Amino acid sequence: MIGKMGVVHLAAMALGGSSYVTILVVFIGMLTSVGVIISQNIGSNNLFYVGYHLQNSFFLSFILSIPGFIFVWLIPDILFFVGENPQVVELCESYLHSAVWGLPGFMLFIVLKEYTSAIKSPHMTMWISISAIPLNAIFNYIFIYGFFLDSPYGMSGVGYSSIIIEW
Repeated sequence: MIGKMGVVHLAAMALGGSSYVTILVVFIGMLTSVGVIISQNIGSNNLFYVGYHLQNSFFLSFILSIPGFIFVWLIPDILFFVGENPQVVELCESYLHSAVWGLPGFMLFIVLKEYTSAIKSPHMTMWISISAIPLNAIFNYIFIYGFFLDSPYGMSGVGYSSIIIEW
């Protein structure tokens, strides 16, 4: 959908999106241990510790969101420092500075996905993930082009739709 706005917007989205997803993948790797720990507790019939570890995982996801938030916020400065096109970096910044607010919601979703997988009930998170794809397309269209809104948001609109989907 950003491709219709021009080559510079498309380059900014590719750069910002790949940077943001790289950060998300790092945190997904850190939080996948939640499912293993909860599975071990269920297997050894320590059900008290299932809730204990789930609570700590929620806390961990919020704690990890802080350095993630800072790093995503600083990505445009890093891109500018390494010599990227200033126009691309400016558009990338408008996307990243709006999308970063969804990071804690995404991290909580990963914790819940790991928990539901550990208790052998991944169906809900599967349906949420599948329904997120068309919903994201709809919200992108609404926020990027201003459909039903007072004005289009462009690159930051992609971030706003990501916030809604991630939370």
